[in-house]
Amino acid sequence: MACLGENKLKLELHPNLNMDFATVFTTFNQSEAQLVRSRLEAANFHPFVANENASAWLGGSSAAIMLRVEVPEAEAADAREFLNAK
Repeated sequence: MACLGENKLKLELHPNLNMDFATVFTTFNQSEAQLVRSRLEAANFHPFVANENASAWLGGSSAAIMLRVEVPEAEAADAREFLNAK
């Protein structure tokens, strides 16, 4: 498991701090996006799925919407390394 060190500590000390996010995974499949989000949460990252509600805006057609799993920029490199580890 990746060690987040000081950056993780900063996130915990300042949970309401405005921060930039980075995309670490993309897919058209809602289930796949949620699985990746769950894996990252279990590894103590702070992910969310961007665009997950967009399909409702388009009448339920989720196949046309690219879903992005994002984490705070401070966690992006470690999150990518975690996801790429087999």
